[in-house]
Amino acid sequence: MSPLSAGAGQLMTILVICAVFYALSVYPVYRVAKATHDLAGEAALAWIPILSTVLMCRIARVSAWSMLVLLLAVIPVLGSLIALGYSVFLWVKIGQRFDRTGLAVLAGLLPVIGAWVFAYKITPEAA
Repeated sequence: MSPLSAGAGQLMTILVICAVFYALSVYPVYRVAKATHDLAGEAALAWIPILSTVLMCRIARVSAWSMLVLLLAVIPVLGSLIALGYSVFLWVKIGQRFDRTGLAVLAGLLPVIGAWVFAYKITPEAA
């Protein structure tokens, strides 16, 4: 096997792993959007990378412009902490909308596992 084909196989493996992780992380956003009455029709936006964050902002009822804070993630250590803090902030706001703030904090701190727990523990909004 040539080194070129070995590298292509490794790249394909990495791309598949990234795609699976992305799907696992956005499905809870899709499910939460379906549970809302005002955004259920736009839940498919969760599958589009940047629009999924915009959808989270809309579910949380915060300005989508606030997601520009994620541009600070390019700062080596501080940026990662800011992005994590923003994620927790969005999930807490979403949790307040469904009266599940504790689960929302879990969703923000443990993005894949916590978000799945949150998505399956919420009930559709009454309003």
